[in-house]
Amino acid sequence: MSIAKTTDGNETGPVNGVFTATQTKASSVNTVVNFTLTGTALEGTDYTTVSPRTVTILAGQTTATITIPTLNDNIVEATETVIATLTSIASSNTDVTFNARRRI
Repeated sequence: MSIAKTTDGNETGPVNGVFTATQTKASSVNTVVNFTLTGTALEGTDYTTVSPRTVTILAGQTTATITIPTLNDNIVEATETVIATLTSIASSNTDVTFNARRRI
C-alpha cells in the first residue's frame, strides 16, 4: 500500500485536493486502510471535515481516492498543506502491507 498526491487543492474555484491509495496487486477482498490528516490547513476552516478516516480499495481493484473538499475562507494567506498518512490496515488480505505519507 502506498499513497500519493493526485490533485493539489486550491481555494480558487475551489478545487478539491485528492490523494490516491494504491496497492501493487489487486486483492481478492476489500482492503480498508485507516489514515490521518495533518498539516497547516485547518479542518473545518480550510477544508470540510473528512469522516470516516478510512479508504477502501475494492476487491479486484488497485486504487481508491481520498478527496479533501477545499473551502474558500476568503482570507489572503500563505500556501497551506494537508498531509495524509496511512496508519493501519483495518481489514484486508494478510499479504497487504503499506507505507508512505504525502502532502498536498
